[in-house]
Amino acid sequence: MENLDLITAGSVPYNPAELLSSSRMKELIDTFRAKYDYIIFDAPPVIPLTDPQVLGAQADGVLMVVQAGRTQRGIIEHAQSLLNQAEAKVLGFILTGIRYHIPQYIYRYL
Repeated sequence: MENLDLITAGSVPYNPAELLSSSRMKELIDTFRAKYDYIIFDAPPVIPLTDPQVLGAQADGVLMVVQAGRTQRGIIEHAQSLLNQAEAKVLGFILTGIRYHIPQYIYRYL
């Protein structure tokens, strides 16, 4: 895709949180900030791992992805609390898995 660069994670290190909080990672992010308008990190779930908290603290903002009808409010609040403790700026939420009922007579216009 034109104007899109992608860096994959590669092999999983012994202690990912240590790598993500390293001075080398900060230098890498600073290099990206100088070159790109937007930098997007796709991180694992917040609660079982510390990686998203460490990465979120270095990011300009965090969007939490939650699944409608599946992710419980308490889990969301706990995850948000962990990110806040890490001084990550939670900008908002992306809600996935929403199902809308569209009446049959409207389908002909779609």
